[in-house]
Amino acid sequence: MEIPTQVELNVGETYTIELPSLGAAGYLWTYQVAENSSLVKISIEARPAQSNSAENLPRVGSSNNELFILKALKVGHSRVRLIQRRPWEQKQPPLKEHVLEIEILN
Repeated sequence: MEIPTQVELNVGETYTIELPSLGAAGYLWTYQVAENSSLVKISIEARPAQSNSAENLPRVGSSNNELFILKALKVGHSRVRLIQRRPWEQKQPPLKEHVLEIEILN
């Protein structure tokens, strides 16, 4: 799954990024808006795990991928840092990290 490094949006437009989860191992994705936090609104949702049976039961040990929904609020440039780590290991380096540059146009 390829995660973009930059996104261009118009004001009012939304963009969804799906990040592979390791929630079953305790790792969660979080974010930090590193630049111009008033330009973009971010919400997080979980995508249901795919099933492996006719009964639509989730796969054993699977994790739900995490969806980050970005909404452009104002014209400008913003930078978001996506971080995957265990919540109780805040002083440890993240397992994964990704920086997303967001250009918001009129």
